[in-house]
Amino acid sequence: MKILFLIASSGLLYLSMFKPCHVQNLDHSISNQITTVMLIDSGHSVSIQCDKSGNTWSVSNISQVSSYLRLLGKDKFNTDNIINFQDIEIEFDSLYTIAALTGIGTKDGANIPIGVQYTRISNPPGSPSGLVTMGASETHTCTGAPCECCKFNREKGRIIGCFCSALRCTFLKGDKCNHTVVTTQ
Repeated sequence: MKILFLIASSGLLYLSMFKPCHVQNLDHSISNQITTVMLIDSGHSVSIQCDKSGNTWSVSNISQVSSYLRLLGKDKFNTDNIINFQDIEIEFDSLYTIAALTGIGTKDGANIPIGVQYTRISNPPGSPSGLVTMGASETHTCTGAPCECCKFNREKGRIIGCFCSALRCTFLKGDKCNHTVVTTQ
């Protein structure tokens, strides 16, 4: 009986020495410190600045983003002549490690969503403390099968799929969208 008691108490002592780690949720403190995010696509020589005002993020140059998304549509998905990019949005995860930049262009009356997934990279030496730099890691698009009004499903800075949406759609036909992802080299 003494041996059993000794083994049990040794086990409890061992377990008390190795408490599980507690991961502190840093969402609030980090989100208050970050004021500028630079989105870099070195393969296309593009840098996009996003600035925070209050709790709202905005892209500094919408026409640059439209041109960039149009270029990606042609380069990555062989889709020429995408025009009128609307609904350009940026979304981050709570720790600013991942971001999704998305926009919806039109071609021949159909909506063509183009999106870019970014991941955090090291800031250049001497960067201001409120700056985060992210590099392009994936390019996304959705094509109708036969939906003409595809949009991205996003979650916490990630593009996770596509769906058929009647939003900004004059002729809703079909209900399926195909999601295509190209990894950036």
